[in-house]
Amino acid sequence: MQIGEPAQCTGASRRSIRHYEQQGLLEAQHTDRGRRSHDEHAVHRVLNVRDCSEPGCGWRASVRWRPAWT
Repeated sequence: MQIGEPAQCTGASRRSIRHYEQQGLLEAQHTDRGRRSHDEHAVHRVLNVRDCSEPGCGWRASVRWRPAWT
């Protein structure tokens, strides 16, 4: 799925999803045209990152939990 699908399903912006990728919280493959392609688990991962972004639990804490999300 392209970046817009997990963004639409989770309410996260495309910019946030790109940020999660840069931080190693979300993986994306790149198509031949250079577009991002996410697997079917991307929506759940984005939701997990967003849950960990709630007050009192910074996104850095989600890095620790990332292996459990796969």
